Amino acid sequence: MELLESTLFSRLALNDSICEDAAEMPKQLAPVIEQLKKWRAKNKLSQAQAVKAFNLAGLPVTLKALQSWEIGGRSPNPLAAITLGEFLKRNPKIEAPTIRKRKSN
Repeated sequence: MELLESTLFSRLALNDSICEDAAEMPKQLAPVIEQLKKWRAKNKLSQAQAVKAFNLAGLPVTLKALQSWEIGGRSPNPLAAITLGEFLKRNPKIEAPTIRKRKSN
């Protein structure tokens, strides 16, 4: 028990936020990611549709990166965050791009 308490205290001392069940708390999202999530909801876009819209506009965003940003696992680098923010401002309303389903063999 003392080892568990020591480990928990150490994590708190290192500023790792944890829940009661010792699971890590999600990190606070960057403001541009909060904007992104609102933009997707307002435009009724899936993550895949948002990625396709970004790619069509010349923004090299991957689905894996977007998912990681939205759950707080990672944040976009500063240049990507600025570019993404500008895209969201210039395109408050867009039509959902069509996503083709891959054929499974």
